[in-house]
Amino acid sequence: SIIKKVKKFDFVIEDGKHIHLTEEQINQQNKIKEEAKAEADKHESEVRKEELVDLLGPEVVNKYYNDKLQYNRYCDKS
Repeated sequence: SIIKKVKKFDFVIEDGKHIHLTEEQINQQNKIKEEAKAEADKHESEVRKEELVDLLGPEVVNKYYNDKLQYNRYCDKS
């Protein structure tokens, strides 16, 4: 049988302990981190929108949004 050696990387975590991760595990952790960041950004955007609606009212926010859409369409044609 063929034995495949897996390279492990040594990391020191906050409390000084050492952990060993393979490249695949590191890639999985990075993917999880990116997904969590994207979800947090999406949530932050939704919270900001809700705060704007509370502060300015839905009519003002809708008017701004519609004006922005028109402006973007106009700029895309240029």
